[in-house]
Amino acid sequence: MKLKDLQNEGALDRFIRLFVAETFFLGAYFWTGGIWQIILYALGIISLVTSLTGFCALYKILRIKTTTAAPLSVYAKIGSLIVFLIVAIAGSYYSAFFTKKLFLDDYNRMNTYYKQTLFYTGQEQRDAAIANYDNLVNQYSAFYEKYTIYHPYAIRSDSQFNSDIGKVSTTITSLKETVYSGSLQEAHLSLESVRPLFQDILKRNNFSLLAISLVDFHDAMEKILTA
Repeated sequence: MKLKDLQNEGALDRFIRLFVAETFFLGAYFWTGGIWQIILYALGIISLVTSLTGFCALYKILRIKTTTAAPLSVYAKIGSLIVFLIVAIAGSYYSAFFTKKLFLDDYNRMNTYYKQTLFYTGQEQRDAAIANYDNLVNQYSAFYEKYTIYHPYAIRSDSQFNSDIGKVSTTITSLKETVYSGSLQEAHLSLESVRPLFQDILKRNNFSLLAISLVDFHDAMEKILTA
């Protein structure tokens, strides 16, 4: 039996499946990690294969056929191909841009509490240090859990990333007793070791040089103010 005899999808149905496959692949590559990435890739492959072959096993079970629909004209096929290419190019560009932006948003949300904790431990203001430290632990825990599994496009080639954020996690979580009842200056010095790790991550992965310069400027000003 020839494949043509098994086909139960019409031309429009197959083109729609092609676009659906494209969406799944973009979502898997740029937006997810772990089990969700595997699921989206699997769905994308299924959509692509059924689109290319024109055969859907589920249609076969449910006795559905869309081959009776009117075939697409040559112009419609060319137009669909152009739209497919535009979605692929624009989708890749904007996915890379926005996943990088979202990463920075998550980083800055966590980093705000890090800077506050660093400041208040340096000033030996325990109550404020504890309040900001607790927020830092919560925010960094969410950041660490998300980005050890999911690597956005901007950091995907960084082989040191997981190792570095693991070191940060160890440093932050080990300071609870020190922040709560120990030497705040000791906690401050330990927290200082976190900053170079994140600066290296930003520099390695070509994040905004302005953002990195501002962090360096903040370091210099803190030393001047302390002196």
